[in-house]
Amino acid sequence: MALADIEASVFAAGVQAAEYVRSLAPRPRGHLVCENVVIDGAGRREIDWPHWALKNLYGPVGLMIGKFWAGEVDESRQGGRLPVPPVTFLSVQPAVRPLDPRFLEDTPELAETIAVAHDDGRDVLAPVIGTSTTARSAALNWSVVRAWAARPEREGFR
Repeated sequence: MALADIEASVFAAGVQAAEYVRSLAPRPRGHLVCENVVIDGAGRREIDWPHWALKNLYGPVGLMIGKFWAGEVDESRQGGRLPVPPVTFLSVQPAVRPLDPRFLEDTPELAETIAVAHDDGRDVLAPVIGTSTTARSAALNWSVVRAWAARPEREGFR
């Protein structure tokens, strides 16, 4: 399978997870919702662009998108050892506005956006692909989304 096809599938699964989390987030205890998308056999190359696009599309509506690789060894900010993921996956959850911007120190504009994010119900993909957000439309329009995500100044961001 070609890299672009894998990225499109990963992105579509991420969109589906993000929309599911968005639907549950306003409910009581919705801030505890977390949806993980396991990408079996994938590595950084296959999830980097979908992850970047997802976090830039869904950050302004208050979602955090994380990426983790099977066998990744990492430390917490306090120096403690984090659990080693047994699989590669994307994690989607509502942002914890006072805390989550610190995880985005490499992308200060996204950290600022997350700090004030509010889900106003907008269709996050419509301004980018010109049609409503579904996993199918996301996969079919991956090349358009990837081109948008690669721009330094992404239209529709914020």
